[in-house]
Amino acid sequence: MTMTNAKINTIQLQAIQHKGETVEEILVDGEVVNSGLTIDFYSLVSSAQGWGDFFILTCSCGEASCIGLSEDDKIKVTHTDSTIKWHITEPKPERTFVFEKNNTYQQFWNFLILLTVLILRMLTHLSAHLVMMKIDSMPTSRRLKPLTCKY
Repeated sequence: MTMTNAKINTIQLQAIQHKGETVEEILVDGEVVNSGLTIDFYSLVSSAQGWGDFFILTCSCGEASCIGLSEDDKIKVTHTDSTIKWHITEPKPERTFVFEKNNTYQQFWNFLILLTVLILRMLTHLSAHLVMMKIDSMPTSRRLKPLTCKY
């Protein structure tokens, strides 16, 4: 009996700005998989490292049962030497995806780097805002004079 090769799906992770908030998406073959669900990044990375059942898609509060997901709704993940397979029952429709392991690792790391950059930008903006709030609340006599260039 000969085995036919399973279709290899492409996975892409992206973060987009929508109405002032960052929305993370998992796209498989260009289609969003996690519509309305939040990505649990710990489970996502764990699924790339080994077999198991994972709540990769969950509620924004982090509790899958909050949106009616049960243990049966976890994504079933299996590995071969070269592929990672996801079997998804929720959100519907039920489907199975097979990804090249090396490409999946690269996509995950690229996305984690992008998220790190976005978080650093957000923290920089927040700290600058907090500094300005503190300066604005200081009496004028205690504020530092701006530095001026001598050249």
